[in-house]
This record gives sequence, structure tokens and C-alpha cells, in this order.
Amino acid sequence: MQPHDNIVKYLGTAQIAGPLPPAHSLSGIVSPSGIVMDHAEGGDFMGYVIELKVHLSPLDPAGARFFFLQMVAGVKHAHARGVVLCDLKPDNMLLLDESCRQLLLADLGMAHHRAEVPSEPKGTPSFEAPEVRM
Repeated sequence: MQPHDNIVKYLGTAQIAGPLPPAHSLSGIVSPSGIVMDHAEGGDFMGYVIELKVHLSPLDPAGARFFFLQMVAGVKHAHARGVVLCDLKPDNMLLLDESCRQLLLADLGMAHHRAEVPSEPKGTPSFEAPEVRM
């Protein structure tokens, strides 16, 4: 997919060097690889919202609108290219840096082209649209 300011940039893949800890889900894989993407110093959006609620005040309507418009811009860009994001949730939205002014849609592992209809619903069930289960 073409780059967009509100979608994390995929930079490639890399082999993970050295053994993984035994408790790691990939520990049995001989040569695991990982995705290389933008470094998002601001963390995930869910953490940001929780941090605001605990230490300051909940996200006000103007702040919610600011991030919502960025999310919609990223989704619109994906949809214009035929990509359906199937796991859109605050945990899969990153903040580019500590200023927390740029939202990036991330974790596109469940995404698919709109022509490829999955046989089973994809994504996190608690974040699915109700019509997906109908």
C-alpha cells in the first residue's frame, strides 16, 4: 500500500537474532522473522487514553475529534486502495512521538483486499461491528 501519514510505514522484514525466551510464543521456531516498521515513541493509543484518564482528565470532545479524523483519513486511504482493516482498535493505533499529535494505524496482519472475502470473521471479537456476526 502507498504511504500515508496515518498508516504505519512498513520498512521490511528481518530475521530475529539469537534465541528467544522459552515463554515467548515464537520460541519453537528455528529462525523467526519480524516486521520492521516506523518507531512509534508515543506508544499505543489505548495506553495514551488510559494515561490521560488516570493522571489528567479524559480525552475531551475536541481531542477525540482530532484523533478520530486522523483514524478516518487512514481508513479512507486503505479503502481507496481496496484494503479492508479487520482489527481496528485503540491497541492497534500508535502515536508517532512523545508529542502525541500524529496517529498511525498499525497491525495490519488481519487486513485483506476487499475482493478476498474471508470465510471466518477476522479481528478481535469485542471490537467487531455487530453486522459481522449476523
